[in-house]
Amino acid sequence: MKKTVGFLLKAALVFCLVVGFVFGIVMPQYRYNYNASLIDKEARLKSLDEPKIVLVGDSNVAFGFNSQMLEEAMGMPVVNMGLHGGLGNAFLEQAAIQNVTAGDLYIICHTDFNDNDEIVREDPTLAWLTLENHFDLWKLMRRKDIPTMAGSFTSYLKKALNLWLTGMGNQDTGDAYSRTAFNAYGDDAYPRPYVEHNEFFPHPVDFTQQTVPEIGEATVNRLNELHRYLKSKGATMLIAAYPIAYGEYTPLMSDYQAFEDELIEKLDCPVISSYSDYMYDYDYFYDTVYHLVDDGVEMRTSQLISDLEWYYEVKDEMWPEEYGRGGMACFFWGTNLLSGERRFHPQTPSSKKAAFGAFDYLLVSCRASGLLNRPLAALAFGTLKPLFEENRFFAQKKRCCANLFLFLRAFFALSFFTKV
Repeated sequence: MKKTVGFLLKAALVFCLVVGFVFGIVMPQYRYNYNASLIDKEARLKSLDEPKIVLVGDSNVAFGFNSQMLEEAMGMPVVNMGLHGGLGNAFLEQAAIQNVTAGDLYIICHTDFNDNDEIVREDPTLAWLTLENHFDLWKLMRRKDIPTMAGSFTSYLKKALNLWLTGMGNQDTGDAYSRTAFNAYGDDAYPRPYVEHNEFFPHPVDFTQQTVPEIGEATVNRLNELHRYLKSKGATMLIAAYPIAYGEYTPLMSDYQAFEDELIEKLDCPVISSYSDYMYDYDYFYDTVYHLVDDGVEMRTSQLISDLEWYYEVKDEMWPEEYGRGGMACFFWGTNLLSGERRFHPQTPSSKKAAFGAFDYLLVSCRASGLLNRPLAALAFGTLKPLFEENRFFAQKKRCCANLFLFLRAFFALSFFTKV
């Protein structure tokens, strides 16, 4: 018995020494790595207890925004949480929700909507290169991620030990993929001047790899769950576009429109961007099809500001939240059609719920403004609402919209005779 106890005590001592050596001496070895910028991003995120804008996504976000410009335009502090896409969307989303405050605005800019809902998209050791012995970041691991992370730890440890033995760890490369390349907002601010793409371009980009994202059920379910969580905390979640390289190899515009329509249909949160507004010439891309040069960053940030201004205009003045996804876009598109205008974001409705919500709200708005009296409004709700519920006008999207706005035109015409 005494021998067993003695053995266990020695084993525990050895274990503690090994753990102390690994976590206290060997780690960290990637202190100035690109992904180590997460330490600073999290610190800024947790330091802001006021309503803030949180930019979420892969490196298209890190290399894609001027957060100071966005902050000054919107009057809210900004945190750019963009990081390596190989970490996976689930990891990036977890990292961004560590300090949710009522009034926060979360802007999701994913390039992949068909992920496997795992903590990493590529090499599992990539997550360890990010977390290392920063134990406050370990909370980013979900319970379902623990087996994957445990299995990849030895691979990471071999790399860390090798760097420690050779003295090659914790070195600052001084380029765009260094922790020091990021500014206080979390933007990768390494200078990336505009240069025409030719055979002498220093960072060749393979534009042939461009594809229109597919939308998977796992991603949709997780994003809708994230939306519900943020809403319960008093925060707002929006979807915005990523930059698209426009040139010889760009997929068809109709394919991007179909992708956008499907997003609007399947996601519970507003999609505030038209992806065609985020297409930029090849010369505005730095070293991948998602990383912008400085001029491209300014253009994209300016477009996002316009999208947010549009969103707040619609949300505050025209669209009640309870009508759900797509209705806001449908209403805005309908008002443009009725007025003969085509503004910068003519999103089309993509579901029965969207069209019905817009129809319903326009009637309420007209009644509230005195354009329709109570009997006519009651007649409209009593006779037309069942028709929409029976899907008689939803055989095709175009037919749906045409009938919807014919009714609206009729109501506005009748309002001249029934105005109170």
